[in-house]
Amino acid sequence: MSTAFLSFTHVVVFTRSRVYEQTTPAFSSIADNVVNISSLIFTDQDLDAGQLGGFVQWIEPADTPPQLKSYAIYFTQTIGGAGQSQIGSFVVAGTNQILVAQDTPKGSFGYVTLHARSSLAEQDMPAAITGITDVVARASGLTFVDMDLDAKQLSGNLSWVAPADISGVTRYMVYFAHDISGALRSQLGSAVTFESNEVTLPENTYVHTYTHAVVYTSSQLYEQTVPAGLALVDSDVTLAGLSLVDEDLDAGELGGFVTWTAPGGAAPIALYVANMATSTNGMDRSLLGQVSVGFNSIGFGSDLALGLYTHIVVFAASPLYEQTTPTGHLVSDAVASVSGTLFPDRDLDVGEVGGKAWWVPPADITRVAQYVLYLSSDSVGAYRALNGTVVQVGTNVLDLPADTNIIQGSFAYLLVYTKSMLFEQTTPAYSALVDMSSSTNVSFIDKDLDAYALGGDITWDAPTDISLVVHYVIYLAKDAAGTQRSQVQSDVSVITNTFLLPAHTYQGLHTHIVLYMHSSLAEQSTPAATLVLDAFANLTNLTFIDQDLDALQVGGPISWNEPEETDLITRYLVYLAADDIGAGRSLVANIAAVDDTMVTLSAETLLASFHFVLVFARSALAEQTTPAAMMISDSAGGVQNLNFADFDLDTVELGGIINWTLSADASVNALVTYYAVYLARDVAGGLRSKIGGDVPYGTTQISLPADTPLASYTYVVVYLQSALAQWEPVLCPNVVLCF
Repeated sequence: MSTAFLSFTHVVVFTRSRVYEQTTPAFSSIADNVVNISSLIFTDQDLDAGQLGGFVQWIEPADTPPQLKSYAIYFTQTIGGAGQSQIGSFVVAGTNQILVAQDTPKGSFGYVTLHARSSLAEQDMPAAITGITDVVARASGLTFVDMDLDAKQLSGNLSWVAPADISGVTRYMVYFAHDISGALRSQLGSAVTFESNEVTLPENTYVHTYTHAVVYTSSQLYEQTVPAGLALVDSDVTLAGLSLVDEDLDAGELGGFVTWTAPGGAAPIALYVANMATSTNGMDRSLLGQVSVGFNSIGFGSDLALGLYTHIVVFAASPLYEQTTPTGHLVSDAVASVSGTLFPDRDLDVGEVGGKAWWVPPADITRVAQYVLYLSSDSVGAYRALNGTVVQVGTNVLDLPADTNIIQGSFAYLLVYTKSMLFEQTTPAYSALVDMSSSTNVSFIDKDLDAYALGGDITWDAPTDISLVVHYVIYLAKDAAGTQRSQVQSDVSVITNTFLLPAHTYQGLHTHIVLYMHSSLAEQSTPAATLVLDAFANLTNLTFIDQDLDALQVGGPISWNEPEETDLITRYLVYLAADDIGAGRSLVANIAAVDDTMVTLSAETLLASFHFVLVFARSALAEQTTPAAMMISDSAGGVQNLNFADFDLDTVELGGIINWTLSADASVNALVTYYAVYLARDVAGGLRSKIGGDVPYGTTQISLPADTPLASYTYVVVYLQSALAQWEPVLCPNVVLCF
């Protein structure tokens, strides 16, 4: 109860009877106890707008009257206390604070008042009063860029703008929450000092089902109830269209490009990192390469061993972190090797190959752009030729030129590599080279007996395998390599190994016979060869002495000397001919070479138009065309000055001396062995009768006995007789005239 003090100084007590009031009261002076509170303060530590919380504090008076029992504290709308609302319960004297609960609505309250209370009553007028300042300290401008590019995982810096007035802020509390108001929130880490305005979410922070990040300011007492919030954007990077374009066509090897489609959105991708792995989540990974954002492929070289790897995995990486869950793609090893490689060598030279190489293309030629063929000394290409021959895909055959040398590089294999747009295989298909050459051991014995003319059988050993030989070609050449060769007749069938070189084949300057095998591809470039030894029969000392002493008749021995080598000569043929090479020749004799080197030309052989005696040697092949020749010298001429004087004076009887002189031709005289003298009826010695015996050479007369009947004789004829035959007579044309 409050009683106005006014100007009173005492309290007096009068007793009173039923009739009278006492006039002299008992009294006590009034001591007006006044409780004044200093330093009443209220610092709002509920940092939400329109909400209050924190301690109301005051300093009690030094001389606290004993009547002070407690305090009553109120929120009031006015300084006069209108619309007051008590804060909590009465506060026992001796206590100097009361806690305003968090989230106490401020409403229209503008003041805090403190009233002292005795055991009797509470002050009507507050002992202290202070205004209310609603402290609002709320973060703003939250930003967060998720640097963890995995789904349901976050990392990066969550930052905010500090309140304009941070005097009441002692820390920040950061949470994941299900909405912007912080429902079902979960604290991230520890409290953040008021001096900082960001928190770092570690890599792989699992977001669960949270959708927001919320930041609460906190005073010494209270965390605000209305946070600043930010919807979380999970940088979930999954690369669409991830594929491996394997351009390495070897089994168990990769090479080419890993490609993908850049993800949409604004994920903070800085790099893409490609790896080989044994699973789609990147287990046992091995780095292939990395590229900056903006590039959507990574190339890598050929011959990458696939090993146990089964997947290509690509990790997106932010400036801070690489994904832990990559995008994976099952590896499909592009294998494209040819098969059935076949190369039958059709170049028949030693150390050379040529012909068509065939192969069966891969079942899948999608990635095959070309085939590349090499000669190599091994089947894996370690020592292959420097340059390969390229064949475009779609063609499965290559014409390897004839005369391709395999000795220089010690080549033993033909390799066929497939080649993609980028890489050539490292493991080829191959075919062992089988050089279809063969030594043919050509031999030739010249049986043409003319100088510079050849003839006879050319023989050779046929190859063991003649399946690729189409025919043989034979040439005369200037050396064993076939220089300036000239083909002998036409091609020779493969079914034979003998060729008859026609007699009289002109040798010219050729020194060798060369034999080339010819396949369906080409003729050998290195032939089999044999040196030509020209066999010729040079008959010497051909002589013929005409012992037929008649004019225009010849006869006598023809002889000659054999050549040194007679093995090839089977016969000799002797002719009379018009010239020294055999024009219009007539055979005189055909004798076996083993018989003799002389024949006798029969006496009285008509000379006719013949001027030469020819002797041809003949082999088993042919008669030579260039004979030994000797001009015929017709030994013709008789005695001279034949005279007969008849000294028998009887009619129709003769007798006397017949005489003559020697022939003027000494060569004729040398042939005469004797003379035969006859009486004859005509100049030809018809019905002649010999006079006496033969007259030896040197005697030039004979006696005709007396009384020799004249009969019908009209001539004396003298015959010269050689070792061969009688010669035509020399005559006294009329016996009578010879008297």
